[in-house]
Amino acid sequence: MLVKTPSLDRFLEMPPEAQTEHPETEGPVTHFFCGTLFTSLKDDLHMVKRELSQDLKVVQKNLAEIGDRVATLEDNASGRDEELENLQQEVIRLKEQQMDLKVYTEDLENRLWCNNICIRDTPMEPEGEDINSYVKALFAQILGPSAPEVQVHRAHRRSLQHWR
Repeated sequence: MLVKTPSLDRFLEMPPEAQTEHPETEGPVTHFFCGTLFTSLKDDLHMVKRELSQDLKVVQKNLAEIGDRVATLEDNASGRDEELENLQQEVIRLKEQQMDLKVYTEDLENRLWCNNICIRDTPMEPEGEDINSYVKALFAQILGPSAPEVQVHRAHRRSLQHWR
């Protein structure tokens, strides 16, 4: 396929006597035409080479920018992976701590209730005594004189509504 170039146009505009037939070709060929065509093709090749070189530089620049973006994303992802791992370990630690606290709280609650004694039908105002002294005297009377002295750490009254 013959590409139409300015040098080919000039050849076709030449007078017929300037054109000569080449025995091995089917059309007119001159030394001028060959030289001009060669120069034109050479110039065209250089132009295509420059354009390809410029396009290649643009592609390389874009590729470098994409590489930088990927590197940044990988850095962020690795940082996120470490952060996620740390958070998962923290969640596990907090769950273990929560379970330990739950067991501890249940134990304290059970211990709290194990030594409590509820005494019903006691007078609201014992005669001349505070509630602790009244409870000590009541236990001494119930257990008898040979029983060791009962220690009362705390005593308080509750309304009847709580007992029902």
